[in-house]
Amino acid sequence: MKGFPEFALYPHMRAIFFPDVCVGCGHATVSAGRLVCVFCVDEQLAPAPPDTDLILPADVSDCRSAWQFDKQGTLQVLLHALKYRGLGAVGHELGQAAARCLSLPPACFVPVPLHPARQRARGYNQARRIAEGMVAVAGGEVVSDGAVIRTRKTRTQTGFDLLRRAENLREAFALVDPDVFRGRNLCLVDDVLTTGATLFELARCLREAEPASITLATLARA
Repeated sequence: MKGFPEFALYPHMRAIFFPDVCVGCGHATVSAGRLVCVFCVDEQLAPAPPDTDLILPADVSDCRSAWQFDKQGTLQVLLHALKYRGLGAVGHELGQAAARCLSLPPACFVPVPLHPARQRARGYNQARRIAEGMVAVAGGEVVSDGAVIRTRKTRTQTGFDLLRRAENLREAFALVDPDVFRGRNLCLVDDVLTTGATLFELARCLREAEPASITLATLARA
């Protein structure tokens, strides 16, 4: 039994000793290798209600969020696992579920860039993992890394009002390769939408590339 080589020969033995469990609720998932169970997605995540107070910039035609953020609830647990526990696959799975929930059309998906220092610390960009999941369901492509970048390591937005968030993000992004975006239908992707300041600033930057359209999609609305 040294090294438990039998698990490679008998997968059912691995399932007994090391079952695939949901990050959100701790129960076994239906499919091997999945980190989020169907019950959590279908029953524990509340759909985001229409937001009549959010005023979109003139160059943004639509904004969609799949679920309402639930402080100390299942969605917060999943997002914490995605951003701080190194479980990037959670973002891919939630991106797939969100694309189905929102009926997203094919597009050029643009994840909000992280500052290089923050991405090195995290190991990946969580918005890119979400966007990759969305593309797997909706179709289209995720824009290549480096086409638009984050130039400043901004302070956390927690506790800021709309004006302070906008000031904190002013000119935080830079357009490197406009041709990638020109004439395309862009869908900008982030994990949580609070005031919209981050996505609005990214949209302002990308407007210079003259895309055909800009929409926004997030997992949660806070």
